[in-house]
This record gives sequence, C-alpha cells and structure tokens, in this order.
Amino acid sequence: MSTILVVEDEAIIRELIGETLSLENYKILEAENGAVALGLLNSLEVMPDLIICDVMMPEMDGHGLITALQKNAKTAAIPFIFLTALGTMQDFRKGMNSGADDYLIKPFKQEDLLNAVNSRLQKQAKLSAFYQGSISSSLTERPRRSGTIGTPTLTPDEAEIWRDLEVGLNTGQVFLFYQPKVSIHNHCLAGCEALIRWHHPRKGFVSPGLFIPIAEKTGFISVVGEWVIETVLRQCQQWQYQGLDPIQVAINISARQFHGEDLICILRLGTHKYDVSPQQLEVELTETLLVKNVQDSIKQLNELRAEGFSVAIDDFGTGYSSLSYLQQFPFDVLKIDQSFVRHIDKNAKNKTITASIINLAHELELRVTAEGVETWAEYDTIAHMGCDELQGYLFSRPLPVADFTELLSRGTDVPILPLRR
Repeated sequence: MSTILVVEDEAIIRELIGETLSLENYKILEAENGAVALGLLNSLEVMPDLIICDVMMPEMDGHGLITALQKNAKTAAIPFIFLTALGTMQDFRKGMNSGADDYLIKPFKQEDLLNAVNSRLQKQAKLSAFYQGSISSSLTERPRRSGTIGTPTLTPDEAEIWRDLEVGLNTGQVFLFYQPKVSIHNHCLAGCEALIRWHHPRKGFVSPGLFIPIAEKTGFISVVGEWVIETVLRQCQQWQYQGLDPIQVAINISARQFHGEDLICILRLGTHKYDVSPQQLEVELTETLLVKNVQDSIKQLNELRAEGFSVAIDDFGTGYSSLSYLQQFPFDVLKIDQSFVRHIDKNAKNKTITASIINLAHELELRVTAEGVETWAEYDTIAHMGCDELQGYLFSRPLPVADFTELLSRGTDVPILPLRR
C-alpha cells in the first residue's frame, strides 16, 4: 500500500483529498502546513511515496517545504505534486523549477487528482525498479569482458552519470528547452523542437552528447524518453490554459522506444490525459533507427500517423543517405542535417545534393526543414531551393520554457526578428 502525505491548510480540502485517496486504498498522512509536514517527515523511518502540497500556507508554504526537502538526500526524490489556485505560467514555472513533478489547479476534478497520483506513483515505481535492479547488476557484473552479451559494461564515471541522471530526473535538474522552427516564406513561428538539458548541482550543465549515449547503452533512455513525452504534453496543456496558439512540438524518439511495444500506448494515453491533440506532436526519428528492421518500422510509422501524430525523419543525409527510403517510409517531414546546410552557399556538392533532396521531398508531399541555419547566405540558398522551414541560430537558440512561452504569446502570425543581420 502506497503512502501519501497531504499538506493543506484548509481542513475541508485536506479531508476531502484524504477520503478520495483512502477509497483507492492509499494510506494517508496529513499536515496543515509545511513546517508540520517537515517535522512529521523527520520523525518517520519510512518516507511517503508521494506528497501532495498546497502552495499558499501559513508558517511554511509549499515552496519552502519543497526547498527543504531538496536539501535532504532522504527526501529529495519523493514525488511532489503542487495543489493551488494559482494558475499563471509564473506560478507554474516557479513550482516546477523548485522540483515539483506535477501541478494541479483548484478547483480540480476527482478524476484529475487520481490520474495525477496514479501516473506519478507508476512512474516512480518504474524508475525505482529499473534503476535499482539495473544499477546493481551493472556494478556487480562490471568485471565482464567487453563485448559480453548481457548487462552493459560501465566505467565508474559512466555509472556515476547514470545514477546522477536518475536523481536529476526526479529532482528538477533535468528540463526541456524549446528551439523555434521558422517558416521561410514569412518568418513566423511554425513549431518547435523539445531539447533535453541537465543542470547538475556540482558539474553544471552536462552535455546531452555525454549522458544520452549512456542512457542508450543502459536502456534507461526509455525512462528518459517517457519523461520527455509527458513533460512536453504537460507544457502543451499549460499553453492551452493560457489561451496561446496551439503549436506543434517535435520530440526525439530513441531506437529502444520506437521498437518497443508501448510507444503508441504512451502517446495515446498522454494526449488523452493532458487533453492535447495528437497533431501537436511531431515524432522525430533517424534514418539509422528505421533501417534496422524495415517492415516493423513501416508498420510502426503507419500506426503513429493513423493516431494523428506527425512523423519526421531527422538528420537526413547522415545515415544511409538513400533517397529511396523517402519513398519506402511514410513520413510527413524531412529535416536536412546541419552538416549539409553549413556553408551551403560555398559548397557546390552539398548545394546539389540538398536541392535534389528538397525537390524529391516536395514531389512526395513532404514538408522540409533545414537544421542549423546560422547565416543569411545559408538562408538565401535554401530559401531559393524552396525549403519550407528553418531551425537555427540565425533566428533563435533553444529557449527556456519561459522565454519560448513569451515568444509564443506574441502569436504564430507575427514574424520573428532574426538574431543576426
């Protein structure tokens, strides 16, 4: 039986939440403010599995409580749901930056409460089982010779990154930036790509190029990927609450996720939970991922598109570089890798290849996005070729959620001013 601590200064609301969760066979602990909750937690030998906490409370509010919990290794990883009548983006951002896992806005439905609680507890159980079982196995079996089939061999540094990443995923160290995609013909916001970032408390920003390969090597990438999906969908819901224009967000899917059995289910349940249209998600996949099992890939792509999700082939040209794959796989978007775009105005070979790719993509009714556009010369070249969208530092770096929200609030019909002239 899971234990849930409810921290709420209004007795009626506290009791209502307690009764609702008790009927679902959860054990309930109660506290009327953050100070009382902190004292209760300090007296417990076994920590609760989840904390539901109001923001505005006397003596110690919710932000004070979660800040104190983050400083204690014993309580830092306890899933934490804020419960509040404050529904602005500033309030939401402050709560999530403090380390909260979810944010329920009063008044809420019983279904919303149970969905949030069940989702968070299931995610925590999956993380704990995966992390504890796999980490212990990898550390006890590390003396294996390289190439042995089974648990991957990790160096001490890799094992440390893996452990820290799991903690970071649960304590607010890992978050998403959003890089705008700009329509070439009018410079308006056409979408964005969600990019994962990790700010380690001691090491500072850790490059995705360092921790993503370790997550892939260990299989933990599935947990990271599911976190990304849920975080994006929750953010889309917040933008809806603010009355902002709906926008399509691209998410990168790993090979393990794509070829797993539950990707469609995760996406379907997530869009239903957060009331987000599938058309707002663009699933980005690489060539190399798809050609490992062509028939299974085609089947999975068709199922994704049947559900309403857009599908993009990412980094085109860096994998098998065969134009025949464009005809074989059902895509919606082709993203030209930045290695072709960089200095394209001066590279005749890349210019010819890129023009051919764009022409064929348009014949197949695919939308084309150029990645890594940094100069006006590159922009002019790909624009002349008829490319549809661009993504790159010429118009915007990846932005923190608050900055991207401010950009989105201007509207999707307002041109974005370039950073470089």
